Amino acid sequence: MTGWRLGYVAGPKEIIDSMVTMQQYVFSSVNSVAQKAALSALDYNTDALIEAYRKKRDLVYEGLKDKYNVMKPRGAYYIFPEVPGGEGDTFVEEALRRKLFIIPGSVFSSRKSHVRISFAAKESSIMAGIEILRSMA
Repeated sequence: MTGWRLGYVAGPKEIIDSMVTMQQYVFSSVNSVAQKAALSALDYNTDALIEAYRKKRDLVYEGLKDKYNVMKPRGAYYIFPEVPGGEGDTFVEEALRRKLFIIPGSVFSSRKSHVRISFAAKESSIMAGIEILRSMA
């Protein structure tokens, strides 16, 4: 359900009431298909998915940590390394020339010195990306 932007909240009634009032004027309704899928997702065993993403996270982290200033992610499926030279936008342009799609950190942060890399991909694609990134360090 990546990208469906569906969630729920629980808490004290007075806070929830305020959130409901805000939500009515800020967000559009979630479609019924997403609501029904979310109900099914609550009962879905995600252990195998979590382990697969943990493996991919470790793969990309281990592949970059000796060449880049990077922290091991503890959530999501992105890693946010600092790039050599500190100019993420320029670094992304070069990565694109090498057929590697990554996002400048300046889209998500005031730091232009980083890039955002998704590891929600096949392991073979991750390995190819690591090789390109290592060659750029």
